[in-house]
Amino acid sequence: MKIELLYVDGCSNVERARILLTEAVQEQGIPNAIEETIISSDEMAKRLNFPGTPTIRIDGIDVEKAARGKVVVSLKPRLYIRAGMITGCPTRGAILDAILEAKDRARPA
Repeated sequence: MKIELLYVDGCSNVERARILLTEAVQEQGIPNAIEETIISSDEMAKRLNFPGTPTIRIDGIDVEKAARGKVVVSLKPRLYIRAGMITGCPTRGAILDAILEAKDRARPA
């Protein structure tokens, strides 16, 4: 399972996202292999379809279901909407859901 945390240097929400992601990974018993990537240019953001900082992807799929397939490339802070609340990072529940989805995809049919 590929677990990615992508962000722009200086992002005020990356530490919270990192904590939530680490907790979710540990809870699911996944070896802590989080790949962190600092997005340093518009070109890099375009190449990686980066929708804003911070972004978490599991096996290349955004943890925020509403953002899948709707990438607007940006180096700006990202807003996440969950249960009517707007935050600067995904919820722990969204991260856990994405991990469980990835586990389901990996199971043999």
